[in-house]
Amino acid sequence: MLLDSPRYNPDASPSENEEKNQKTLFEYTDLGGRVVTGFMIQKCTLIIVPHDMYIFIGLGNPESKYTGTRHNIGRETLIAAQKKFGLPAFAPSQKLAALVTDGKIAKKRMVFALPQTFVNKSGLAAAPALRLFKAKPKELILIHDDVDLLLGATKLSFGRNSGGHKGVESVMRAIKTKNFWRMRIGVQKKKRVPGEDLVLQKFRGDEFT
Repeated sequence: MLLDSPRYNPDASPSENEEKNQKTLFEYTDLGGRVVTGFMIQKCTLIIVPHDMYIFIGLGNPESKYTGTRHNIGRETLIAAQKKFGLPAFAPSQKLAALVTDGKIAKKRMVFALPQTFVNKSGLAAAPALRLFKAKPKELILIHDDVDLLLGATKLSFGRNSGGHKGVESVMRAIKTKNFWRMRIGVQKKKRVPGEDLVLQKFRGDEFT
């Protein structure tokens, strides 16, 4: 479903980002005869198997002082995707502790949510989102930082343990399962830094290239 991923610059102008990351939509038939759709977010290829909808939740801290920190890469990747695919602006939800937008991409309904809780309480937004949109856990795609992966690397996982990520643990507790998708985006430096010291560090300019 989600393969590869970005080194991205949240401060770049739309034209700069568009130069590097052209919107790509495609369809193909898999070995099971299903028509599969795909598109790209920042250099991340998302392969969508046939479900009616997906809920993407980008983990991060909501206050502006956390913008550009490694812990917020999931949140900022989703903001970049909302702009890139022309979805309506994120807006507060009366029923969720999150900013929300939704629309169609590649003929699939996509809900994007940015929890307004802090990372460690992300489940307070994730569980109500599944209920509100009548979605199943397998239709949830959590996008978050991973301190065990080098910057620019990504891994897609389903049904895996949290790896010690407090935001992921919060979601697992809230929805009572680990059977959902996770796009893990690497934020680790080449010279390894302990996770607790790393996640609130901001990206340097040379890390955007």
